[in-house]
Amino acid sequence: MQFEIEQRFNIVDKKIGEYTSFPTLLIHNDNVLLACRTGIRNPKVAHGDGGKIRFFVSSLSDVTKWEEIKVSFNISNKKWHELDSILSISKDNGVILITRRFSGTKGNTPFFSEISSNEIEQAIKNKFIIISREPLINKVTESSLASTLVFAACFGHIRSLDHKTLLMSCYANIGGDTLPSPVILVSSNCENSWKLYSVIENSDNFGAYLNEISILKIGKTHWLTVIRTNTKPFPLYYSLSNNNCKTWSKLQATGLFGHAPMLEQDADGNIFLLYRDLETEIPHLSIAWRMTNNKWKRGLRVTDYNQVYDGGYGDLITIAPNLLLAVTYRDDEDSSPWIEGYVIRYKCNAKDE
Repeated sequence: MQFEIEQRFNIVDKKIGEYTSFPTLLIHNDNVLLACRTGIRNPKVAHGDGGKIRFFVSSLSDVTKWEEIKVSFNISNKKWHELDSILSISKDNGVILITRRFSGTKGNTPFFSEISSNEIEQAIKNKFIIISREPLINKVTESSLASTLVFAACFGHIRSLDHKTLLMSCYANIGGDTLPSPVILVSSNCENSWKLYSVIENSDNFGAYLNEISILKIGKTHWLTVIRTNTKPFPLYYSLSNNNCKTWSKLQATGLFGHAPMLEQDADGNIFLLYRDLETEIPHLSIAWRMTNNKWKRGLRVTDYNQVYDGGYGDLITIAPNLLLAVTYRDDEDSSPWIEGYVIRYKCNAKDE
């Protein structure tokens, strides 16, 4: 597999004293949506203080040009330290947004928002949207689960199992476990409620804190997940399911090391992984791909940046045949991260096995 960066551009410009981070992407009709969060730089607070969610939109035909959509929430976050801004497709081509009130302790508060397709179209037109949200735990309908479930975070895109069933990847404590574990929640009635569907691996049993997780459907009933660990040197593991995520194979090492795995698949079945690459002393944003023998290979170091935790989380989508759009946040000596985008062309070689 050969990769080439064709275009590199800013989506959110650097502003001294601001901390902009955690971008995700979503294709909606002929547009690309980006969500991120901007806080105020504070050396004593991870990722800046007082983060607020922001939306941007671009045409799928020219992803180098972006406009901001002003966002207002029904629940104020003026006093919150807010992280995360995860976009996913919902029913009827609507949009789900997951945000998180970060406390820095064992438990955090993810928030769930559902936005209709018409509301998104109006927001793109008017460059403004009011979004309703509520704590995700309120949508967990199993009383026994809700009473023992402590969310650390949701991570990765919500995926469709079929036209009415969605799967959400999270990491959480269940029933008094010492460490949060990667879990799948399921909604079979179009997002109105969520239940526990599967535990990919129990962190306590595995002997390491498994957290950030991305899932991807790769066949009729076959799924892939990539998960990071929270202990150095931060190996990334993969697991497979052949029964629509109900059970999972034993975790296997990818041979990659880093954080924030985000999976993408093109129309030809090529599977890519965007991640914060920590294999060297200098942190990078990198793209790897899955070869036919279940082995993984880094194909491109997209960019480097200054401080390990001040960049490298991002997202990746296919925008045309053999063409990817990657986004990330990155910093320099000012520790005021901004959002960059990269149009990347790739070519499959005959020996990519």
